Amino acid sequence: MLDSVCEVDDRTSVEARFGLSRCRADGIGRRCDVRVGAWSLDREGMSRPGVLATALDHVLGESLAVHRPKGWWTTTSELTIDFLAPFDPQSRLQATADPIQVELRGGYAQARLIDERGFVVAEGSTWAHHLPPRGAPALPLVRPWNEPASTVATIEDHLRFERLPSPADSVLLTLRASASWTNIFGLVHGGVWTCLSEIAAAQLLREHNPKLTTARLHVAFVRAARGDGPITVTARARHVGSAFAVVDVLGRAADDTLCTISTVTARSRTDRTGPTRDACGALARG
Repeated sequence: MLDSVCEVDDRTSVEARFGLSRCRADGIGRRCDVRVGAWSLDREGMSRPGVLATALDHVLGESLAVHRPKGWWTTTSELTIDFLAPFDPQSRLQATADPIQVELRGGYAQARLIDERGFVVAEGSTWAHHLPPRGAPALPLVRPWNEPASTVATIEDHLRFERLPSPADSVLLTLRASASWTNIFGLVHGGVWTCLSEIAAAQLLREHNPKLTTARLHVAFVRAARGDGPITVTARARHVGSAFAVVDVLGRAADDTLCTISTVTARSRTDRTGPTRDACGALARG
C-alpha cells in the first residue's frame, strides 16, 4: 500500500468502501472510525476477519508516513494481524495506531481495533519503508465505479472475486476487476490482498476442519501489482489438526509475478472466559 495521501474522505477509495471515516491525528499516531456491514459476511453467513485488514493497514501506514522525508513515499513491507474476538456485521469500531520505532528509511508501528463495548477485536503491526522519488511523479488513476458497500450482501458480492478450479489440496481465487481496488497510484491495495488471502485460507480450512477460525495473518508484500488485470491468491494447507492449522497463501499479479507471501494460522475457539484489555489498556472480563 502506498501512503502518499490519506484517501478516507474519497468515497470511491478502498478505505471508504471498507467503512473507514474520520481519519485523524491522535497524539503521535492515527485514529480512524470503522463501520462494517453485511458485506463483511461470506456466503456461509460468517463474518470474515480479513475485512478488517484495510482499517489496520491504513492507520498503521498513516502513523509512519507522517515521519518520512518531504517528497518521499511510503510502502508497507509486512503486515501482521491477530484476530482476538468476533465482531458483529453491523459493528462500529475504532482503529488506532502508534509508531513504535521511526527510522530515516521507514519504521515499525502497532495498532488495535476496538468495538463499542471496549473489547479489542484485533491487533496489528507493520514494517514500512520510506522510498525516495523515482523519476516523474505517478499520475493518480481514476478508479472504475463500484457499488457502495451498503448495497451488497456478502464479501463475495463486495469484492466480486471468483473461485477457480484448482487441485484438491488448494483454493484459487481471482479478482478480475482489480482496477476497482487500487490506491491513487493504480496499485492494488494491501488491505485487499490481505482480505483475499484470509478468505482463501478460510475456504480451504472449511473443507478440512470447519471448526477452525482465522487467528493470525502475516503478509509480506514483495512486489506491487497494478490494477491492469486479474490478480490471484492460492492457498495451500501446511498443517491441519483438530485445534490448529497453518496455511500458506501466494498472491500473484496478472502477469503471474509473485506479489504477496502470506501465512495464515487458525484455531479452534470457544467463548472467551479469560481477561481481555479494553480501550484504555485496563484488564476487563469478557
